[in-house]
Order: sequence, then structure tokens, then C-alpha cells
Amino acid sequence: MRRRTAYHSRSKKLVKKIKSFLIYSFLSIVLVVFVSQIFLSNILEYSFSLASSGVGKDFKNADKYNLLLVNKNSLNEILNLDLVIFDKNNHKLFTYSIDVHESNFYMDKKINSIKYIFKDREFKQEDLVRSFEKNYGILINHSMVFGGDNYELYKKTIEGETKIAEMKDVFSIKDLGIRNTFLMYSYSKDLNIEDKKTQKISSIFELDKQLKDIYIDSEIADEKLSISVINASGINGLGKRVSRYVSNTGARVVDLNTRNENLDKSVILFKEDSKTSSYLANILNIENKLKVEKGSSKYQEFPDLIKSDVVVVLGLDISEDLR
Repeated sequence: MRRRTAYHSRSKKLVKKIKSFLIYSFLSIVLVVFVSQIFLSNILEYSFSLASSGVGKDFKNADKYNLLLVNKNSLNEILNLDLVIFDKNNHKLFTYSIDVHESNFYMDKKINSIKYIFKDREFKQEDLVRSFEKNYGILINHSMVFGGDNYELYKKTIEGETKIAEMKDVFSIKDLGIRNTFLMYSYSKDLNIEDKKTQKISSIFELDKQLKDIYIDSEIADEKLSISVINASGINGLGKRVSRYVSNTGARVVDLNTRNENLDKSVILFKEDSKTSSYLANILNIENKLKVEKGSSKYQEFPDLIKSDVVVVLGLDISEDLR
């Protein structure tokens, strides 16, 4: 009887040890996998942060980053067009899907819709980006053009939905900026679902409102300076386009005028140094900046300075990207 009791007691202890071993082994495996994932993710992020940015402007140092995604077929018909805005100031992600069938995407009414903008002619990525910037009044930091499944794969990645194991397929995409792509992925995967917004856009003015809301916290919006735009380039519609660029970055445009006499050089005129004047000179590629004293000859030449803190004068040398 004692033997049987002792045997049962040893059996229970052995079963208990086996259960404990299995539980601890399972927990150890889970812990190793979890730590490995974190380690791999951090190693990849560190590696790509050291890498060169590849194509496009650097994502890491931008407060807001605008990415244009294009999906087209072999006939150069645009199937999908997405504007993705990374609002790093507010930890938000906005994806605006442009309705490519809508004619009011394009101000040139000769084109029925953006889908067929390259019908019967060579597809040039830079031409599409320039058209988008002109018509939607927003500067693009980078653009990617795809055909087939790579479009969905890349979009899924920059929205933070791709798993680490799938990265090898993403990084095999031609002309991919690896560093920027991984930084976008890292940014998006840490966002809450409510911080990611997707919306379909069918008109220029619909997107204008969205952009103003996104950029309302920008540095130039905070300064609340009044801005006038003067078109002295002789290029019809240039003043209106530039005004939309400026407005869509959070600035306050109070007036738009056309000067009969064309000027060779563009210039930013201002009463006091500000982040606004420097920012406008940068995004509009205007080298000349001039502080104007009240009562000076330049102040009298440009009476717009009476009612505005900053005056943007567009001359014949204005960047081709804005024409």
C-alpha cells in the first residue's frame, strides 16, 4: 500500500514537472519570438535610417510629407491616383484617392479626365506630377508609378499594414527609395486606426478644404501674416496657381494682382524677417528676398506692402515647375 502511494506521489510530481516544463518552454518560445521581432524591426529601422534616402525628398526631416502614388496599365491609362499625406506634427495619416474619371480634376477642359491624360502619347512621370501640383495646388515631395500588384503592395506598406517578412517583396520594386519607404512604414504602423483617414476626392475644391485643415498648424499658419501675390511674369493664371500653393500650406493670402510691366526676377518682399518669408522663398524657388523699409522707393513701387506683411512677386525667372 505504501509502495502504491509512493508511486502515485512520484507520478504526480513528475506530471507536475512536465507540465511546468512545457508551460515555461512555451512562454520562452513566445518571448523569444516577441523579442526577435522587436530586435529585427529596430535593426532594420536603424539600418535604413543610416542608408541614403534614395529617390525623392527625405521623409525623416519633414513635418508633413506628400506622396503621390500612380497605378497605370500598358495603355498609359491611369487606374489609380492617391495622394498620401504624412502629418507628422499631429501623428496622422491621410490617404486621398482621386477619382480619375472626373473631368474637374484637370483645369484644361480639353482633357475629359485625368485617366486619359497620357492617351496617345508617352507617359512621363514628371509631367503628371507637375500637372497634379498645378491643378491641386500642392507640392509633391515624392511620387511612385506602378503597374500591376506592386501598387497595392506598396500602398499597404506605407500605411503600415505589411509584415516584416513581406518586406523582401516590397524592396524588390524598381527605383524604390528603401530608406524613405521603411521610415513611412515605421511611422504608419505605430498609428492608431482612428489616426488613419481615407477619403475619395472628386474635385479640386474638395481637396483644397482638406489641405487647409491639415496645414492649419504649420509654422506659417501660426505666424498669421498677410500675403499678397503679384503676377509680373506675363504667364496667364500663374498668380492664381501660386496663390493656391501658398494657401494650401496654411498661409493667409489676402490679395492677388497682375502687374502690366513684366519683371525679370522674382522676389519676396517683407517688412520684418519671418519663417513665412523664408518658407515661401524655399517652396517657390525664389532666391531674391528683400526687407523693405516703410517710405522707401521699393515700398512706394509696391503699395501692396501697405496692407500685406509679405508680397510675393512672380517674375519671368519663375521655376518651370510652377508654370
